Amino acid sequence: MFLRGPGEFDRIELERSGPQRIIADEERVVFVKSAEDTLLRKLQWYRLGGETSERQWIDVLGILKEQGDRLDREYMSRWAGDLGVSDLLERVFEYRPE
Repeated sequence: MFLRGPGEFDRIELERSGPQRIIADEERVVFVKSAEDTLLRKLQWYRLGGETSERQWIDVLGILKEQGDRLDREYMSRWAGDLGVSDLLERVFEYRPE
């Protein structure tokens, strides 16, 4: 779990989260971030970590592989600029698995 940060993206990220019921307990609901927001946040963490975290990069590529064309690329491009990861997002978009 993560606390909401003070920035505009932090607010939008939380607003875009969708409720998911916990299987073991029908009365409890948790909010799950969208694939786009998770990918952007992982790119931000990758950048902040000096672009050395293989874990973050592999997670990003995994999201791309699983979500593919369902990802809202326009949304991600808009926020990537504000988060300072536009160049990394372009690398993700150019990635072609072997």
